[in-house]
Amino acid sequence: MVDTRHLHKFPLRKHNNSQIKLRTKVSPSRLKSSPKNELVALLILLFFLSFQLSAQVDLIPKPHQVLKQAGPFKLNARTRIIFDSETKKAALLLQSEIKKDLGLDLDVDGPIGDNFSIDNSIIVGKTEGNQGHEEKYSIQVTSPFVSLYASSNSGLSRGISSLRQLYLFNKNLGVIPAFSIVDEPRFSHRGLLLDCSRHFFSVATVKKYIDLLAFYKMNVLHWHLTEDQGWRIEIDKYPKLTEIGAWRTEKDGSRYGGFYTKQEIR
Repeated sequence: MVDTRHLHKFPLRKHNNSQIKLRTKVSPSRLKSSPKNELVALLILLFFLSFQLSAQVDLIPKPHQVLKQAGPFKLNARTRIIFDSETKKAALLLQSEIKKDLGLDLDVDGPIGDNFSIDNSIIVGKTEGNQGHEEKYSIQVTSPFVSLYASSNSGLSRGISSLRQLYLFNKNLGVIPAFSIVDEPRFSHRGLLLDCSRHFFSVATVKKYIDLLAFYKMNVLHWHLTEDQGWRIEIDKYPKLTEIGAWRTEKDGSRYGGFYTKQEIR
């Protein structure tokens, strides 16, 4: 038996020549607290708190794991880059990139030891053993210092690219927002095609293209150099490939083309 005394009736609507009567009823008992309702509320709270603990970071591609830290770290002329016994080359690369990006010529010091002060420094180090993917790296950014660790040179290179994005994409240039980042590529092949056969690009443009590939942590350049519309690579044994094949006549009668010498390609 259905109790209809507390039903709220809505206007009748016609549907397929029949009448449908819509009713609703809210029971006050359903609003009472229960263990089940408390569990649901707790899960919802934890769900939203997880968004507070994890954070959005301006990195491309999106990193595997990001957590907000206390910070940020501010690069300045007194910041040092500290390396360990295996990472001097990576530290020098980071130094050159920061000088190019921000005009700061930072000191590079190491190998790191027990007496080193890590305040106002960026630590570049190698982790022991195989830590998963070859390009995996971790970054810790706090107010006193920044650390970058990886088990391979490829991982250190990817980490340096991420550090550059962090201080270049920040609205306060040279300030690295405080995050804990663990990242590795999802796909082993990540690349772009540069078709220089149909349209010839200068050496400077090609170098800039390669720099951007590295900046966004891609690892494959598909460089298209031979096509019926243009042969772009110098070969000593077959000089006519570039003398004739590197050039074409456009519809307006102009001559278009070019090629790269062996030295330029190296």
